[in-house]
Amino acid sequence: MTFLPWTAIFLWSFLSGAQRLLRARCTKESTWFLLCWAGFCFGFFTISQSKLPGYILPAIPAIALLLAYSVSYFPSASVRSLVITLLAAAACFGVTAGLVLRSVIHLTTKYDSLSPLLGTVLYALTISVSLLGLSFFAKHGSLGQALLIGSSLSLILLLFSSAGLFISRARLGSLSSDWLASELLLDEIQVDQLRVLHVPRSYRYSLNYYLHTELKDWKDYPVQDGYVLSDGVYCDQLQTQQKCVDLWGMRDFSSGGWALLRLTSDHSADSHPRSWQPH
Repeated sequence: MTFLPWTAIFLWSFLSGAQRLLRARCTKESTWFLLCWAGFCFGFFTISQSKLPGYILPAIPAIALLLAYSVSYFPSASVRSLVITLLAAAACFGVTAGLVLRSVIHLTTKYDSLSPLLGTVLYALTISVSLLGLSFFAKHGSLGQALLIGSSLSLILLLFSSAGLFISRARLGSLSSDWLASELLLDEIQVDQLRVLHVPRSYRYSLNYYLHTELKDWKDYPVQDGYVLSDGVYCDQLQTQQKCVDLWGMRDFSSGGWALLRLTSDHSADSHPRSWQPH
């Protein structure tokens, strides 16, 4: 999914390239260089326990060059298989978009509000990938081929240019660890009093990075007077004798799952540095 909307080309290039390499038993030095470049990034961060989405970015230029080479220089027989792959991918995008918009495929409760946005993006990808596949039927170098390729790329560029609008309308900010860290800092939460509960590992690593600390799990390191950041666990589900208040309970988060729980003992002051109101 990292290579959308070019996932189909990526898979085709990988399989076709591996087949050619096995047959020829050799390849250009530049190709080996690009393969080692991309392979090192994948291998190193696969082994690493700390993973952030941006870590894969150094591999993208090498993969893009390999894809461009595959599409430009492979024989016509292989290009025909590329066209079939592209049109099959477009069909998959279209069918999935229809199922999502008709609620046949349900996202988890946490992401259910994103269904209309996801369906729209998938339909746009369907049109873009279809146009790209059809461009190979046009005469090479003709105006028709240029128009098909240009229309496909224009649609992708339109999606990217509208990303900010989509994010603000769908309130996707509350799905990112960067946003979570910002909210915690705005609420003036002391990180040494903060614990996490049922927070996915990827979010936890990211929060450690943004907050410059190593967050501890509440089950292993409970606090008598502090805070618990949880994903889908609220005060009524927290097994504790302490007084619990959900500071984020009144906020309208699109994710619908995050909670910041304020835990206090019976004799401690029930106070919080800032109001629970959204920022």
